[in-house]
Amino acid sequence: MIIEDFSIAPFYIEVDNYNHTVFETKLAKDKSKTVSKQHGHYSNMPSALRYIAMQKVIMHNQEKTISLKQYIEQYNAISNNITNLIK
Repeated sequence: MIIEDFSIAPFYIEVDNYNHTVFETKLAKDKSKTVSKQHGHYSNMPSALRYIAMQKVIMHNQEKTISLKQYIEQYNAISNNITNLIK
């Protein structure tokens, strides 16, 4: 099963009997097609979602310096956005 949602884009999660695998969809270097980059295997959905939230904060702040408070605030905002979908 593959889980895709706007709230976790450009990531998606592939679920099988053993784990939850996080992938990122991105343009190939020559920009002619999209490719999937595997990020990791997680034993449960909450762990996979925490990883995605962390990566989205990093993507948003590339080449910036932010404070710990800013990181936590952004991480919590993204996490809350994702978890609000399942409430």
